[in-house]
Amino acid sequence: MKASDVPYAEDCNYWNTSRSAPDTRMEKIIRLIVQFGGTVLTSGFGNEHSPNRAAYMIRFSMEGEMFRIVWPVLTSEKGNTFAARRQATTMLYHDVKAKCVSAQVLGARAVRWCPTGSPTCMRGHPSAGTTTRSG
Repeated sequence: MKASDVPYAEDCNYWNTSRSAPDTRMEKIIRLIVQFGGTVLTSGFGNEHSPNRAAYMIRFSMEGEMFRIVWPVLTSEKGNTFAARRQATTMLYHDVKAKCVSAQVLGARAVRWCPTGSPTCMRGHPSAGTTTRSG
């Protein structure tokens, strides 16, 4: 995906649909992973001021496997970065929840945490959104 193909935050689901702060939503994600038998090792937010990219990251183990998800914060066309961060954590929550439900039935290793199933997905989204098995 080219950077020019990345949509604005306002054009995607969950724009201004939540009132939870991003940190509150990250705490819900951590509780969700623990509820499904995982152990969260690291979580956080990071940004690069040039070329203005930001993402949330969570690293955890489940069923003896290590996983890392890096979810991009999309650019807000109107400059509302707080709403874009809230949107990113809401998207991440729903993505993790769906995958945890699948892992409960199929096993964590069978779930497509990484879109390509390999470390090559680190080259994915230009806003740094990636998921990989780490180890």
